[in-house]
Amino acid sequence: MKQLVVLLFAMCAATLYSQELDSNRLDAFFEHIRLSDQGSGSLSIFQNGEEVYQHSTGFSDIENGTRQANGKWTKYRIGSVSKTYTAVIILQMIQEGKLTLDSPLSTFYPPFPKGDEVTIKQLLNHHSGLHNITEDEEYGRGMYREWQRVELLDHFAAKGYDFEPDSVYDYSNTNYMLLSMIAEIIDGKFFAGIVSDRICKPLGLISTYYGNELSPANQEARSFKHWGNWLAVDNTHHSIPLGAGGIVTTATEMNIFMEGLFSGKLIDDSHLEMMIKPRGKMGLGIINRNFVGRKTYGHNGAIDGYRAIISHVPSENLTVAYASNAERLDIDEIFNVVMRIVLNEEYTFPSFPAFEYENGELDKFKGRYINKKAKNYIDVRTENDALFVQMKGQMFIPIDNLALNEFVNSSVGFKVYFNKSRTKMKLLQNGRKSVWKRQRKI
Repeated sequence: MKQLVVLLFAMCAATLYSQELDSNRLDAFFEHIRLSDQGSGSLSIFQNGEEVYQHSTGFSDIENGTRQANGKWTKYRIGSVSKTYTAVIILQMIQEGKLTLDSPLSTFYPPFPKGDEVTIKQLLNHHSGLHNITEDEEYGRGMYREWQRVELLDHFAAKGYDFEPDSVYDYSNTNYMLLSMIAEIIDGKFFAGIVSDRICKPLGLISTYYGNELSPANQEARSFKHWGNWLAVDNTHHSIPLGAGGIVTTATEMNIFMEGLFSGKLIDDSHLEMMIKPRGKMGLGIINRNFVGRKTYGHNGAIDGYRAIISHVPSENLTVAYASNAERLDIDEIFNVVMRIVLNEEYTFPSFPAFEYENGELDKFKGRYINKKAKNYIDVRTENDALFVQMKGQMFIPIDNLALNEFVNSSVGFKVYFNKSRTKMKLLQNGRKSVWKRQRKI
């Protein structure tokens, strides 16, 4: 097959002038995504407390080559958006006088190292200094098996701290796993029951719960990653993420939750103010952002092949949620276009160039690439006519063809560029560049 660059859609820019939601433009955008096979998920938009738009695209499962369509009530794992739910639960307990923001970790786990120095507030706003479990090699090897609570706790204690408590901000899933376990101690029940009693029942949610094994037969989407073709991803065992990333719900019920939070149905005004008051950009389980001059509150999340994002815009009385189970185009880019359409801002449809290699051509990229400064290496391999990269101690990650000698993985958020001789590789991730030199072929 000859090398071919295919431009699926030309760039299209438009400025909106109507003050009403333009559903036609949203429909056109998601048709653009569908025809290019760039992602799969559900969008919900609430304005003035009512759902004014809902759209689902893509598939909840692929079986024997047949795609089962996503719908309004398709449920997704929402990853770290779960942290906002967990923060609300903790603030409810504070409102009830069962603990305070200054309560130390040692109140609940006396032997925990430096437990007297770490507070509930520091766990909520990621200033505890605790090491992030999801960055561990052991976690990568054990994420598909069951973990007991005591095993998690021992692991947290053994890994300790990356910096002194309350010294700097550093995002850590460990914080919210511990908060979930503290909530279990206070309420005397498992986290799943706490979510049901404290979040779902007050809001009348019927499709929100702490995740277990998911099944498309129950309108629960499987997650997929694009490895040449869409392939199902194994799920992190449900015993692990807890309130850091374990909630399952629909895009519509994500919005009902956020609307309930900002309308006083879950916590009172004083505790909501406590929650959204930022230290930097992070409040207590909620992120403060500015979008085209408008203050927004929300969170984003990722687990396995699932992604989710929610944003509440008080000035517009608007809440937008998107949940995904498969993506090639990064969810942040999708959400950015959606928000611009909804807010009547200028927007541009993305284009999707695809580059194809002749059979066996990808093998020329294979090898072990080293970075002496980082004292690390990346292995590049091929499988099923797709290219994969693996950093030392990490999982293999697929990268999609973008252009000649250029590859991308939108889910992880990095791009890889090879030189013409394919002996050097430049990695771009989170705005940082690093150069890797091929040491040997593999």
